[in-house]
Amino acid sequence: MIQKLLGIQLQSTSLTETMTSREAMQLFCAWHKVPYRGDLLARFDMAGEHLNKPYSALSTGRKRRLHLALALCHNPKVLILDEPTAGLDVEGRFALHNEIKRLKVEGVSILIATHDMAEAEKLCDTISILRNGVIVKQGSPRELTASASIQSRVIIKTQAGSLKDYTTNSFSLPDILEDEYLSFACHDASELLLLLLTHIKNHNDTVVDLRVERASIEDLFLSIAGGN
Repeated sequence: MIQKLLGIQLQSTSLTETMTSREAMQLFCAWHKVPYRGDLLARFDMAGEHLNKPYSALSTGRKRRLHLALALCHNPKVLILDEPTAGLDVEGRFALHNEIKRLKVEGVSILIATHDMAEAEKLCDTISILRNGVIVKQGSPRELTASASIQSRVIIKTQAGSLKDYTTNSFSLPDILEDEYLSFACHDASELLLLLLTHIKNHNDTVVDLRVERASIEDLFLSIAGGN
């Protein structure tokens, strides 16, 4: 029963280096006792020239697409993905993210194990953060970022750099970024902005660029991990 319900895409594979994409799909379909799924290979752009290439000749992105197609050959209700985009370039990540979103729309329940916090925040409805094998935080991306001690970052660049050594009792020294940008972590962006802009005006400085970013899942993860 579990075999019918569950599809798994592991980070590594036991496919032989000489096996082609066609042969791999034939093998998996035979194992699951379903007709050959050439349509899935076409859906994941693994038909045509890639169909009869040996596994060793496929790029990392093509291998990931093949793994996902194989995991879906029997139309599972639950899909487990282990680091699905590890090692992929931007184009490959974009393509696989779109496929994962489409599977969600089709009603497939997906469990993703990933160290990419931006990926988790983008794709997942519920995120669980583990430490030493125990769930220490769980909720939607918005719920988790709202619970973070740092809820916002103010990233700013001024003409004269008057904020470089700016600090108050409420806010610590900023992180120095590239091109003379400064990043201030805060809980209340409006309060910090008022202080920063007042300081800039009092020092006859001007704002070159300014943006406010909500805390990310990565910020929360790092605060929980404590640098480990």
